[in-house]
Amino acid sequence: MHEKVIFKRSNTLYKVAYRSDCQGNTGGSYARFACIILSVFTVLVLLFSEPAAAQIDSSIVVQSIYEGIIIDSIIIDNRNIYDTDSSTYDKFIFKLANKFHFKTTRNTIKRELLFQKGDTYSEELVEETARILRQQFVLYDVWIEKEQLPNGNLLIRIVTIDQWSLSAGVHVKREGNENRVKIGALEKNLFGLNQFLSFHYIDQTEDDNYIEAAYADYRILGYPLNGKILYSNNPTDGFTQYYLLRPYYNLDQSFSFMLS
Repeated sequence: MHEKVIFKRSNTLYKVAYRSDCQGNTGGSYARFACIILSVFTVLVLLFSEPAAAQIDSSIVVQSIYEGIIIDSIIIDNRNIYDTDSSTYDKFIFKLANKFHFKTTRNTIKRELLFQKGDTYSEELVEETARILRQQFVLYDVWIEKEQLPNGNLLIRIVTIDQWSLSAGVHVKREGNENRVKIGALEKNLFGLNQFLSFHYIDQTEDDNYIEAAYADYRILGYPLNGKILYSNNPTDGFTQYYLLRPYYNLDQSFSFMLS
């Protein structure tokens, strides 16, 4: 199986990248073994070395009138696809769509927040949190509201509106005397946990039928790790692939890697 290691270490302004593809080494088994050892050693050096200090011009950071105020409480307002309390969507078809949709859970959203109760407010972290939610989740819209309480502290409300995440269908293709029918479905927000699952069955007239499936968890057990599994028992070019990644989730993250 083809193996590779990709490792990156960075802060906001600087990145160091290293990539090793030892499988392609033609120097024999000893050379490939040495290449793998060198790859692991390089990853460890980059992992435990101190990153270069980033020089950020503080004048480019937008300041908020709430900057430095204590965050008293955080409310996550996770909304479904359609607001059926509105007269526009107070209809059976929209209510049914909401019923069949996995609404993103509050805990799934909460684990992406770069601030918590008791922290001092930072406009930079709030904007970065909104960006992460828009980029990582299947959402129609995201915004963050701020309200100053009578005690002077802040109430932060994160509002998210889901997007339809389930798709299914049938694809028919004919080439020459061969018919090929592909039927299946995919869900981009399984159980509202921001997980991906797809399954397809392929029926062929000339060759054996086969299946294709894929699963991805973008936060394994809540940790900043991304896991993917791809499978196909195609009689001509079947495969099983595994991926473990630590992508860049936020600007303060110092390194990332991918194993496959």
